Amino acid sequence: MVALGDSIIKSGAYSGLVQRLIASHERHGSCCTIAVCTVPADEVHRYGIVKPKGRMGSDFEIEDIIEKPPENEAPSRFAVAARYVFNPEVFSALEHTAPGAGGELQLTDAIRILLKMGHSVRCLKLKNDETRYDIGNPESYFRAFMDFALADPKYGYLIRQHLQKKLREI
Repeated sequence: MVALGDSIIKSGAYSGLVQRLIASHERHGSCCTIAVCTVPADEVHRYGIVKPKGRMGSDFEIEDIIEKPPENEAPSRFAVAARYVFNPEVFSALEHTAPGAGGELQLTDAIRILLKMGHSVRCLKLKNDETRYDIGNPESYFRAFMDFALADPKYGYLIRQHLQKKLREI
């Protein structure tokens, strides 16, 4: 199981995303299972985007994955939601993965190698009550912080009062 630190998944109730990913992974015998969410077309350039294969449901196989494609080249609007389940074959794929921008290895490139090796890669869509927060930049971090703070049962009311006061001062 891999969970990238620049993303938070919030759910309305206990959703068991990790358990659902593992169950799908084991049920289908996949080499890799990825959580995905739908993003607006003008945001596909910020994420790894998957290309579905065949029939799609909440759980589907992919034929490709592309890191940060231009909007007009994106094969779908399904973005990687920074949660993965891998089999050990990923280590071999990582050994064959060339460093990308900034000299970093990209999981997307390793997953493409798994696909080229003939391994099955599947995706599981986030449920409607699950939201992915990308906290990898200041603006999205602040938005996530505010959403969580405002929804807090103990402090949300105080935060709302403070924000209303601050907005009146502007």
